[in-house]
Amino acid sequence: MYDVVLVATDGSDGGHEAVERAVSLAAATDATVHCLYVVDVGVSMAASGVGTVAEELTESLQTMATAALDDAEAVAEEAGVDHERAVVEGLPYEVIVSYGEEVDADVAVVGASGQSGLGSRLLGSTSDRVVHESPVDVLVVRE
Repeated sequence: MYDVVLVATDGSDGGHEAVERAVSLAAATDATVHCLYVVDVGVSMAASGVGTVAEELTESLQTMATAALDDAEAVAEEAGVDHERAVVEGLPYEVIVSYGEEVDADVAVVGASGQSGLGSRLLGSTSDRVVHESPVDVLVVRE
């Protein structure tokens, strides 16, 4: 049914739940899981041109990406699931959709809300846009 499962994570609790579900789905279907962290250009652009602040923000974002993907990788390894990891810069929903197309994903798994703090909404703006833009099935995982 699924050969390639894409999961987008941002290191949040919702992102971790998405990773858990994606790895479980990949294990059940003998699929490879692609773990993706998107460095939001909106965040990085907000600090551009501010010298030291921009450098510190870039370092912080890289640290967050590494931690989130290390966590995702550990979940996949514990389940014995083949996995890949990637960090891509861009607008989160656009990157998730285009990366899914690039790796020929059969399904994309995203958290209902993440670090953007939109937990009170039914769906976060990124997950909502992925649902509407993705050419493949999207599994939205709630905390």
